Amino acid sequence: MCLRPMRLDVVASCNGGVPESKVLKNDSERPERLKNMYSRYLFLVSAAIEMIFGLALLLAPAPTLYLLIGDALSDEGLWTTRVLGVALLSLGISAWETVRQQTKTVACIGLFLYNAVTAGLMILFAFLGDQVGILLWPAITFHVFIAVAMLMAIQFRFRILLADEDHY
Repeated sequence: MCLRPMRLDVVASCNGGVPESKVLKNDSERPERLKNMYSRYLFLVSAAIEMIFGLALLLAPAPTLYLLIGDALSDEGLWTTRVLGVALLSLGISAWETVRQQTKTVACIGLFLYNAVTAGLMILFAFLGDQVGILLWPAITFHVFIAVAMLMAIQFRFRILLADEDHY
């Protein structure tokens, strides 16, 4: 068992009683690791919420829509809502799978566009719609937050790519 005290600048693990450690070369690596961890959790939270709402729209479209927009839809609208549920479920699965991949830039761009456009449409509905459900403004807040976070992640990733090109 490895009983080595942990330091902030050392990442240590024990493999069969033999400690293996990787010392960070400089302080510039620390923010990159933290931002990668932040990006990972951002994808996980976004994926989980999209999958939950996707399943809710797929399995129980009427109550979910009532909570979201405060009104009932026709039968055709409910079937369209189920299609939206499948799309959200697929988006959530894609975001969840992205956590395991090394390159997340394209997924960040896709999630940014989805969340930004969705937030815009929901804001339009909130101001132009006759009725508003109790979950509409929390949903708008969630989509704006994720869009801003994805935009920050995209900017960070492009800075890393540009910095790597300068070294060659």
